[in-house]
Formats: sequence, C-alpha cells, structure tokens
Amino acid sequence: MSYTEEEYQEYLEYSKKQAKKPKPKLPKLTRKQWEKLDIQYANTPPLTDSMSASGEHYILIHLLNEFGFHPHSREEAMELTEELLSNGWK
Repeated sequence: MSYTEEEYQEYLEYSKKQAKKPKPKLPKLTRKQWEKLDIQYANTPPLTDSMSASGEHYILIHLLNEFGFHPHSREEAMELTEELLSNGWK
C-alpha cells in the first residue's frame, strides 16, 4: 500500500500534534496501596527474564486493576507500576 504525498504530510502533522499532548498525571496511591504495589513489584521478574514464571506479572496487573488502572500488557503494567511508585503516596 502506498500513500500520496498529501496523505503522508497529513500523517506527519497528526503525529506532531499527538506528540505534543501532555501525558496526564497519575493520581497518587494511598500508602497501603503503594506498599502492596511495591512488594508485588519487587516479586515480579523483569520482562527480559524469559525463563521466569509470568504469574507474578498477572498478580501485578490484578493489583493495578483493583486500584482502577487497566494496563493492556505486561510491559504496560511494569511501566505504569514504576511511574506510580515514583509518585509516592498521599
């Protein structure tokens, strides 16, 4: 499939607009939520460790779901967790 020059330019403009949108700030967790997430994050192996059991990632996703966050992948869950933990608690 090929695109016209005009379609390509429209895509570039759209991409630039999307990149400029500020990322919404995540709310802080309660201290109890933060501690539960921190413990589970410490138990969750890195994604690069392909020989590890992925069950810990699913537990992490379950916790995030409980707290109102809904990651679509293990990678997104890990990134979201890192950001939430770096925000601290309220």
